[in-house]
Amino acid sequence: MLRHIFVLIVCITPLIGNCYDQFDAGKAAGMYITASDILFKLKQSECGYIIKRPVKNIDDAKNEIFSFLNKSDREAFREYFHSSEFKRKLEKNNQLVNQVILTAKSTTDPDTGCGLAVGSLLDIVKTGEDAWNKQINKR
Repeated sequence: MLRHIFVLIVCITPLIGNCYDQFDAGKAAGMYITASDILFKLKQSECGYIIKRPVKNIDDAKNEIFSFLNKSDREAFREYFHSSEFKRKLEKNNQLVNQVILTAKSTTDPDTGCGLAVGSLLDIVKTGEDAWNKQINKR
């Protein structure tokens, strides 16, 4: 409760131009790294030809996150990025992309299936990117 009051005071103090909340920043960063990884894997897949926009690799997304987070949070994320939990998350993202593409293509022709798969996965990507953009725009 006291932490929330402190954050509220910091956020509404006119002399402070931004509001950094460690929990919100961590959550948004996690959503963004997931979105970036899914988008990169989707672009590298057999349906990647549908995606016309530039796509960041996961290292670019990590660097963007590190540039925003405060020092202690950067260290926590560095540790997480080297963990077996993170590696499992990346593999789950890979399985998700592959399964969505396989399912979509099995119900229709390949081009339509790819369109359905990309559309479905871009919803996840948009949610992660929106959360990240909202967080960085708080500053």
